[in-house]
Amino acid sequence: MSLESILIVGSVILACGCAGLLMVRFDNPRLLGLGWLGAALGTGGTGALLLILNGLISPLLFILLADVLVLAAFVLMHVAVLEVVALRRVPVTGLLLLGLQALADLYVIYGHSSAYFRLTVIGLLIAAQAAQTVLLLLRQADAGIRSPARFISVVLGGFIAWNLLRSFATATGLLAHRTVAGRPLSFQVQALTYVLYLAVALGLAFGFFWMTTAGLTAKLEDLANTDPLTRALNRRAFTRCVVEELNRAQRFPAPFALLMLDLDHFKEVNDRYGHTVGDEVLCAAVQDMRNATRGIDSVGRWGGEEFAILLPRANDEQAQIVAERIRVNIERSIPLCDESRRVSVTASLGIAVWRPGDSLEAIFRYADDALYRAKSAGRNCVVVAREPAMKVGQLHQTPCNPTPQVGEGSAG
Repeated sequence: MSLESILIVGSVILACGCAGLLMVRFDNPRLLGLGWLGAALGTGGTGALLLILNGLISPLLFILLADVLVLAAFVLMHVAVLEVVALRRVPVTGLLLLGLQALADLYVIYGHSSAYFRLTVIGLLIAAQAAQTVLLLLRQADAGIRSPARFISVVLGGFIAWNLLRSFATATGLLAHRTVAGRPLSFQVQALTYVLYLAVALGLAFGFFWMTTAGLTAKLEDLANTDPLTRALNRRAFTRCVVEELNRAQRFPAPFALLMLDLDHFKEVNDRYGHTVGDEVLCAAVQDMRNATRGIDSVGRWGGEEFAILLPRANDEQAQIVAERIRVNIERSIPLCDESRRVSVTASLGIAVWRPGDSLEAIFRYADDALYRAKSAGRNCVVVAREPAMKVGQLHQTPCNPTPQVGEGSAG
C-alpha cells in the first residue's frame, strides 16, 4: 500500500472520529475532554490531508505545516487531559514545543536542511509532548479514572518509544541508503509510522471515552453515597460498609467496632445561631472525627446530628481509645462563626464491638443502646455496649464531663 493510500484512510477515520466525539461532547457537556480530543483528531486529520496534497502539488510548505498540525494534535490531546483532571491551565509546554517546531520549519525552508533533520525534530517534539501527557495522567488521575489513565499512558508510552527510536535512527543515518524488499528502509519506516499514528489515535479515542465515562460514573457514585453537606457517607452507603465488614469478619473471624455519636444539645445551636452556623458545626465535627480515625475507618452521617463510625479490626480497647480521641477533638474544637462569636459543642458516643454470632441488626442495636446510656449518664462521654451501667465513666479513666452550655466565648 502506498503512503498516499495510508494517509487517505487515516484522514477519513480521523475526520469521522472528530465529528463523532464533538457530537457526543455537545450532547453531553459532562463528558469532559472529548471536545478537545475531537479537535485533536481533526487537527491530525488535516495534517494528514496536507501530506496527501504535498504528494500531488509538491511544495515543501505543505509538509512543514503538516508537521505543525500533527504536533498541535498532541498539544490538544494534552489540553483534553487537563480538562478531565480539572486543571484548566494553558499548555505552556505545548505552545513552546509548537514554537520550536515553527523555528525548525523555517530552518528547513531557508537553511536547505535535509528531510532527515525534519523527521528527527518532529519525532523528538512529539515524544516530549506525549511524555508530559503521560506524567500528568500518572500524577493527577484519581481512583475513579486510574485504569483508563494507565491504558492511555501505555499507548502513549509505546508511541514515545517508537518516535525516539525513529529519531535516533534518522539522526544517525541508519535509514539512509538501506532497502527492504526492494524499497528504501526510510519508506518502510515512514509507512509504519503513519499506521502507528492511526492506531494510537484510535487507542486514545477509546481510552479517553473510557476515562470520561468512568470519571462521570465515579462522580455520580460519590453523589449517591455521600451526605451533600458534610461529605460523610450517607446512611445507605455506611450500612453497606458495615455489611461488607460483617461478612469479612464472619469469614475470617476478627473484631470490628461500630461507634454511634450524637452532638449534645445541638438543637440549641440551631435555635441560637441559625442553621448556617449549625451546618458549619456539623462539618467541623466530621473533620474532627476524620482527624481522630485511621484511613481504613469510615465516617457516616446517620441522621441530623447523629453520626456513625466503623472501625475495622478494632477491639474493645482500641475502639475506646479512638472514641475518646473523637470526643476530646470535638470538645476542644471551636469552629469560628464570625469574628466575635464562637460555638462550643460536645459529643456522646456509644461503642459496640462485634462478637461471633452478632447480626447486623444486633451490632447497630448495641451501639445505639450504648449511645443512649452515654446521654443518660450526663453526655460528653463514651460508653461501651454490654458493659454494666456502673462502669459508665470508667471506660476512659475519666468521669463523664457535664455538657458545657452552648454560648459565646473567647478563643481557647
